Amino acid sequence: MANYGASGGYTSLVKYSDTEIRKLTIIELKKIQTFPIDFDIKGSYNEMCRQIGNAVPPKLAYYIGIHLSNLLTDKIY
Repeated sequence: MANYGASGGYTSLVKYSDTEIRKLTIIELKKIQTFPIDFDIKGSYNEMCRQIGNAVPPKLAYYIGIHLSNLLTDKIY
């Protein structure tokens, strides 16, 4: 995902039919990575794509944190 904006590769496109192809929007990329839609990302389109692609998805980080917290408070003596 980090090279999404710069690569222009086939995998970074959404194909509707044989003639309709487009890149994902910043909002769509935010949704895929579980960022809130109103989360502010600065930079050019390519820079924003790279930032989103390089990020740890917020929901993943949240659940890992919850799991680690439970392990530390309940399981380790």
